[in-house]
Amino acid sequence: HWGAWVRCELLSVSALVDGVDVIRTERPDLVMLRLDRYKGSASLRTLLHVEPPAPVLLLATPAEEALAARLIREGAQDFVLRGGLTPSALAHAMRNSIERDRILRAARSANLFDPVTGLPNRAGFLCIGEKLIRSAARAGSGGVVALTVKSGKRSDHLRDIPEPARIWLERADVLGRMADG
Repeated sequence: HWGAWVRCELLSVSALVDGVDVIRTERPDLVMLRLDRYKGSASLRTLLHVEPPAPVLLLATPAEEALAARLIREGAQDFVLRGGLTPSALAHAMRNSIERDRILRAARSANLFDPVTGLPNRAGFLCIGEKLIRSAARAGSGGVVALTVKSGKRSDHLRDIPEPARIWLERADVLGRMADG
């Protein structure tokens, strides 16, 4: 039952910046963060904003249990107490963290994308647009964000965009669809 969890590749880093690089290049299934080695909230926020995202499992000491519980509300998937941790308990926490993250991403995706076009809906558009705006501000650059607004029941309006708008939309970083039905 746990056989698939016995064989896993472990990449260890000594600095948070190295961990960010590993996440970007290796795309791990899970990130484990030792709270006693890194500054809890700030390190977690850094890891949660790395693309592509990976679920975070916190490794805490008994003295850090309250902090670990708070960090779950901030986006970590779970925590385990390192004192007396068994391999099967760690494997169980790892599996649950990965599965919980997969379920949350699927639920968010279902709530953020229009089922007719596959484009971001209002909530998805705002979420992605805000992320792009923050990213552009950090990089000191700009971008184009476009939104189509639709009323009525016809869903093929995206194919009927006038040519000047089509040229402008080809440069868009985000295209969203809002429908009232």
